[in-house]
Amino acid sequence: MLYAGLSIHTDLREEMIKNKSIDEFIKTVQELKKRREGTPLNEKLGWYLRYMPQEDKELYNDFQIQAYKQKHGEEAFALLKKSNNKKEEEEKLNKPDVLDSGNFMEGIFD
Repeated sequence: MLYAGLSIHTDLREEMIKNKSIDEFIKTVQELKKRREGTPLNEKLGWYLRYMPQEDKELYNDFQIQAYKQKHGEEAFALLKKSNNKKEEEEKLNKPDVLDSGNFMEGIFD
């Protein structure tokens, strides 16, 4: 939270550098928290997602899905999901199955 927030609120970053006591740090962090109350979760976390526990990633994904539905509507989400499923199916179909090719051992004993 601090990394992403302080990169945007540079005045607080400067304040954080100058802080000398725990109370000053707490005050700065509370101000940052107040400023970022309406910030979407993905903007708060940034690249830290990869370090999240799996259950938190699932909650984050649910949050992203709800945000997409709210912005674009249920129908748009259904089309997006259908499109992604179609792409996955096409990728599966286009991958050559080595065992079915009939010549999976060709060239091994040459």
